[in-house]
Amino acid sequence: MPDWVRGYGATQFVIATKTFDGTPGKGAVGLVNLFTVRGQIFVDTIFAWAEVSLLGATATLSLGVSGIIDAFIAATVATLITTDRFWIDVTPVLKKVSIPSSLKDNAIFADIALNVAIAAITGGTLHVFMYYRPLSPNADVVPA
Repeated sequence: MPDWVRGYGATQFVIATKTFDGTPGKGAVGLVNLFTVRGQIFVDTIFAWAEVSLLGATATLSLGVSGIIDAFIAATVATLITTDRFWIDVTPVLKKVSIPSSLKDNAIFADIALNVAIAAITGGTLHVFMYYRPLSPNADVVPA
């Protein structure tokens, strides 16, 4: 079996926490970097949970990789991402979720980011959880 199929290591777990305040990189329109990806990785699962409701009247938020801003989750009205909701698609849910296919089993070699559009997100806290496996030698993921 080729190394890229087998992978180079056990499943890893990483969390990125973003507290939004409407400034560049923290909720202003544009990218909010989540994870710096070095090498190639296999994303077993990625999803988000809101600790504090997001604020920003007309703001939208998507989750993707460099060059494909909605690779994981399409643009979602930010104010729907409220306290204790899981954000797994355009309709965040409470309590229990089944992870959709867009958030599982993705091979990538690009940084992972949120994309804020239309208006700034001026408040709230979002945690993004990811289980992944390295596919290339020395592959690694760190919160940005």
